[in-house]
Amino acid sequence: MLATAHKFLKPGGVIYFASDVFDYYIQAKILCILHVGFKIAKDKLPEEVASSMYSKKMKHAGKTVNTLVVNKLAAKITKERVIPN
Repeated sequence: MLATAHKFLKPGGVIYFASDVFDYYIQAKILCILHVGFKIAKDKLPEEVASSMYSKKMKHAGKTVNTLVVNKLAAKITKERVIPN
């Protein structure tokens, strides 16, 4: 899935991820860390993303919603190496 996102996102493009399942969140975070074409941002989810109906339902139920903001790096990735743009 990250390979597809990397293919179609423009450099600087953003992926927003949220899950109330901690193990799923950790797995997504590790995959993003290991992918050379993405970097986890220090940004928080924008309010319009964080205030989805699902997020409100989970918070109302007292569940923690774990979030990631991931940016596509400005580089072309080949199977052999990363080529900076």
